Amino acid sequence: MALTREQITPTAFRPLLNKVKAGTGTGKGADEVYGPSWFAFETMTKFLDGVYQPRSTMNTKFMLDSYKLILHNNYQYKIALTMQ
Repeated sequence: MALTREQITPTAFRPLLNKVKAGTGTGKGADEVYGPSWFAFETMTKFLDGVYQPRSTMNTKFMLDSYKLILHNNYQYKIALTMQ
């Protein structure tokens, strides 16, 4: 199966982006930072900037507790309706 241009471009972009991210950090000199030579890297970085940003974390314990409370209240409400 031949890959399409839409499949090849992100495939080429991700490893380079990972190298750039790994090569930046505190204590690194300008000569130690990786700079890709792929012609489309800068354009892809601008285009996919929001796609590769991590989402904010969720407090799943709080969400689970809230869900349990909603279920409990719903159950209590149904019991109250049947007793009327």
